[in-house]
Amino acid sequence: MGTFLSPVNYWEALIRFIFVRQVNLEEQYFKDIQ
Repeated sequence: MGTFLSPVNYWEALIRFIFVRQVNLEEQYFKDIQ
């Protein structure tokens, strides 16, 4: 049961992963500017 992800959960996890990564990159970018 636990190994199977429905398409909705897969996309939600993927979007969340990309969003978090983007936020981390932006924070690093702003730190470099200052």
